[in-house]
Amino acid sequence: MVQDDWKEVLPDYAFTHPPVGVGLMIFYRSPLFFALASIALMAMVRPQLAAQDGYKLPPQEIIDVLDAPQAPGVEVSGDGNWLILSHQRNMPSLADMSQPILRIGGRRINPATNGRFNPSLTIGFSIMRVADGSQRRIALPHEDGWGRASISPNGQSFFMTRATSQGTELWMGELESTTAQQILGVRLNAARGNACTWMPDSQQLLCHLVDPSRGATPLEPLVPSGPIIQETMGVM
Repeated sequence: MVQDDWKEVLPDYAFTHPPVGVGLMIFYRSPLFFALASIALMAMVRPQLAAQDGYKLPPQEIIDVLDAPQAPGVEVSGDGNWLILSHQRNMPSLADMSQPILRIGGRRINPATNGRFNPSLTIGFSIMRVADGSQRRIALPHEDGWGRASISPNGQSFFMTRATSQGTELWMGELESTTAQQILGVRLNAARGNACTWMPDSQQLLCHLVDPSRGATPLEPLVPSGPIIQETMGVM
């Protein structure tokens, strides 16, 4: 067969180039091919368009169930005279779940807060006097990021933490006054759990702090050095 005979043998096909040996790249050019190609293209584009619709809400009945108030958490003073009630929302927000995660040594750490990746649901606190059951809300300027409150051994003071995009803050207050203030200049390291612990004298705290000389976050390599391994139930 001569060099140009392939054009007559397969008149309904278009070739990217004249064949060399037996290797051919063939494109069928019938109307059916273009129709099928159009359908395939629409099938690829349609899911992308659907994804642009954003999140959808369930019926109001389901929302009411999910947003129903829940019982507060409780912290009891050592002498049994006071309770700190932590008020919580039921579910984390999309912003909370979109925070960055570093998976290091079996832990999930939020590099922005220097704490564990565990979005806080606590929005505020109340103090209850056990003797008469009276409650007073602790005056706080924010309603997000609060950690568990801890009462001093002598039952007079308390502290709590608050996770922010700039780090984890330390707040302290007195039970009698139901007020709390931020301890300025303190950035807690809560990556290993509780960042602070009361000392026995109730006057001091032992805290894990972020090293002020710590540098910037190292750049993540483009190519991993090994496989990604996740452990569950003690099995690798």
